[in-house]
Amino acid sequence: MILQAGRLGQSLTIRGQGSKDFYGGLPAATHPVLTTLPHTGIVDYDPAELVVVARSGTPIQELESVLARSQQMLAFEPPRFGGRGTVGGMIASGMSGPRRVSAGAAKDFVLGMTVLDAQAQALRFGGTVMKNVAGYDMSRLHTGAMGTLGLIVDVSIKVLPTPPAETTLIFEAAAQESISWTNTWAGQPLPIAATCWCDGRLHLRLAGALAAVRAAREKLGGELMSEPAARDFWTKLRDHDHDFFSVNSAAPDHHLWRLSVPPTAPHFDGVTDPQWIEWGGALRWMKTRASAATLRAWASAQGGHATCFRAASDTIRQQGSLTPPDSALMKIHQRLKHAPRYAQSPQGLTAQEILRRCVHCGFCTATCPTYQILGDERDGPRGRIYLIKQIAEGADVGRETQVHLDRCLTCRNCETTCPSGVEYGKLVDIGREWIEDRLQRPQTERWVRQLLKSGLTSSWFGPAMRLGQQVRGLLPASLKAKVPAYRPPGPIPHRQHSRKVILLKGCVQPAMIPAIDAATQRVLDALGISSQIVPGSGCCGAIRHHLADPAGGLADARRNIDAWWPQVSAGEIEAIVINASGCGVMVKDYGHLLAHDPAYAERAEHISRLAKDPIELLDALSATLRSALTPSLPAQRVAFHPPCTLQHGQKIKGAVERLLTALGAHLVPVADSHLCCGSAGTYSVLQPQLSQELKFRKLTALMANGPEVILSANIGCITHLESGAKIPVRHWLEWIDERLESKPA
Repeated sequence: MILQAGRLGQSLTIRGQGSKDFYGGLPAATHPVLTTLPHTGIVDYDPAELVVVARSGTPIQELESVLARSQQMLAFEPPRFGGRGTVGGMIASGMSGPRRVSAGAAKDFVLGMTVLDAQAQALRFGGTVMKNVAGYDMSRLHTGAMGTLGLIVDVSIKVLPTPPAETTLIFEAAAQESISWTNTWAGQPLPIAATCWCDGRLHLRLAGALAAVRAAREKLGGELMSEPAARDFWTKLRDHDHDFFSVNSAAPDHHLWRLSVPPTAPHFDGVTDPQWIEWGGALRWMKTRASAATLRAWASAQGGHATCFRAASDTIRQQGSLTPPDSALMKIHQRLKHAPRYAQSPQGLTAQEILRRCVHCGFCTATCPTYQILGDERDGPRGRIYLIKQIAEGADVGRETQVHLDRCLTCRNCETTCPSGVEYGKLVDIGREWIEDRLQRPQTERWVRQLLKSGLTSSWFGPAMRLGQQVRGLLPASLKAKVPAYRPPGPIPHRQHSRKVILLKGCVQPAMIPAIDAATQRVLDALGISSQIVPGSGCCGAIRHHLADPAGGLADARRNIDAWWPQVSAGEIEAIVINASGCGVMVKDYGHLLAHDPAYAERAEHISRLAKDPIELLDALSATLRSALTPSLPAQRVAFHPPCTLQHGQKIKGAVERLLTALGAHLVPVADSHLCCGSAGTYSVLQPQLSQELKFRKLTALMANGPEVILSANIGCITHLESGAKIPVRHWLEWIDERLESKPA
C-alpha cells in the first residue's frame, strides 16, 4: 500500500482506532487509510529489565494490564481516550498525561523503534537499552511527529515500577497563587506526581515511598481527597473525560486550546473563559472564544506556543491549529527536504536513505586517515556527509566542497566503525557525481582525470607499460615509482577440471604485473579448478566510477556482463574470481549499480552473487593446498597488508592471514592494519602529498617487526608500497605460487 501510494503520489492516513482524529480540528482526510489494527501484540517484555516492546496496533489498555501484573506502569500516563488509544498513536502523538510533571514526556521513555519509510523500507533506530545510542535520537524525533516521518511498526519503551503509596491533597487557591505554590514545591524534595488547578482548587497528587508521601502530606497540609474520588479525578484528567475537555456545536466559537509555557509564566488574565492548569504551571488548557492570534501572542511572549487541541467547528482552519514556526526554524524544515532535482531520482532516494542513518556520533572520525592527518572536520566522514547533505538540499556548491570530497580515499574504514550502518562509500560516490555535474573543474584537473579514465583502460596502456619497464632504469624517480619492475608471468595451465571459474581480465593489473593473474591460475589449477579469462571482458568499471563518471563505469560493467553471461547462464562456472580486491568490490556492487536498468538488473544481481575473492574459494581448501606445496620450506617472516577494499569493502577480515599461517608463513604483527596505505586507485596520482604520507606511515608499521616480504591483495596497494619498500612486495597468491611443488610446463 505504501509503495502504491508513492507511485500515485498520494498521501496516506495512518490510523489505529482513530482516537486522535479530532486533534487540531483538521477535516477528515480523504486519502486512503493505512490501518495498524492488525499489527498488535507485545513482542518482548522482561519485567526485570523494565523494558517492553509492543507493536503499534496494540491497545494501550492491553499493554498496561500486562504491566500491572508486574506492578509496573507507563510513567508518562498517555491518554487512552475511552480505551481506543493504541501504542502507535501514543508515540506518534507524543501525548503525556498528568504524571508528565515528575516522570517526563513520552519521548523520554522511547528507547528504540522500527518504522517503515516512504519506500516501505524497515528502519530500526535505537534498541532496548539506554547504551544503544545508534539511532536513539531518531526514535525521539519520530515521537510526536504524527506519522509524518514514517509508519511506526513497533516501539521499545522504558517502564517504571508502580509507586507503593499515593494520595491527593486539595487546596483552595486562585490560579496565580497555585502557580506560585507549585513552583516553590518543585524546588523541594517532595514526591509530587501531578498537579491540576481548576475551578479555584489545586489538586496535588503525591506518589512514592509510604514514608515520603506521609511526610509530604503532613508538611503541606490541605484537604485529603478520598482514594476513589482521587482515582476518578486523575483517570478522567488523563483520558480527557472531564466535561471541560469536550467541545460541541452548541458553542461553535469555543475551542479547546493547549498552551505550553514555562511553569513560572503568570496566569493569563486576557480571557474570562474557563482555564485548567497542569504540570506545575507548564500546561495551560483554555476553552475559549479568543482568537488564535491572541493566544499565540501571549504564549510566544512567555516563550511557549499554543495549539488548538479540539475545535468546535471548522472555523479554526482559517486561523490554523498549529503555531507556525519562526523563520529560522522554517529554513531548517526546508533544508530537511532534498532539492527537486535529486528528490525522486534513484541516487537521491539512495542518498536520503543513507543520510537518515547517520546520527553524527563521530566514531568514524577516529578511524579516518585523512582526518588524522589534516584534523579538519570536513576531511572526515561526518563532515563530508554534512557537505553532501548540503548538495542534496540544493545549496550552492563551491570549489572548497569539491576539494574536501576529492581528499576522501573511499577506504570505507568509516563503514566498519559506524554503529548505524551508514553506507558512506555509496554516498560519497553520489556526492562526487552531483558536484561534478554542477561545478566545472580547473582545466588541468579535467585533463588529468580524462587521461586516467581513458589511458589506464585503453588498449595501448599495456604496450606503454612494457616500454616503461624496459627503460625503467633511465626514468626519473617520480615516474619510476609508478612503473614496477617486470615480473614474467610464467606458464599458464591448460588442464581441464570439473570445477571451473572465470577470472576477471581487468585493465591495470595485466599490464603492470601480469604475474599475478598467472600465479592465480596456477594455484587454482593445483586445487583442481580450471580458470579462464573470457574474451571481450576488461576493466571492472571502478576507475571511471570513482572518478565521477558513472555512465562510463556502468558501460564497463555491462560489457563484462555481456561477455560472461553465455557461460554463466549455461551453468558452466561456479564463480567469477577477482584477484584484485578493488575490482572485487566493484563487481560485487554490479547488482546495486544496475538495479534500475531493466535490461541488466537481474543479470547484474546474478553476477554479483557469483563474484568471489580468491580467498573465498581457498579458505576451505588450506589442507589440500598445503599438500601441493614444496615440503620443508623454511618459514618466512611475512607482513600482510589487508587492502581497504578487502577488509572494509568486501568485509573479508582475517581469512588471508589464517590461510597464510596454515601454509607455514610466520605473520608478524602490524599496527593499525585497518588504515589505508594511500594508494586508493587513482588517489596516489590525484592527491600525491596525502598519499605519500599514508604510504610512509603504512610502511613504517609493516616494517616494524622485521618481515622478509610484504604481501597484499590489490594491485594498487602492491605497486604503491613497492615504490617505497626495501623488501619484496607481492600478491599473496604469488607467494603461494612460488611454493608450489609442481607447475605446468
